[in-house]
Amino acid sequence: MKVARLAKQKGLLAGGIYAKLNKIQVKSTILLGKLWGSLEM
Repeated sequence: MKVARLAKQKGLLAGGIYAKLNKIQVKSTILLGKLWGSLEM
């Protein structure tokens, strides 16, 4: 039971980190898109 709980917590932690990285990636992609758009104009 303790192992399962630890695995669940680690999974949630990893999921949270992945979600944050994903958000950062999306934001940087949008920023790059805006920069690219302004460069093309």
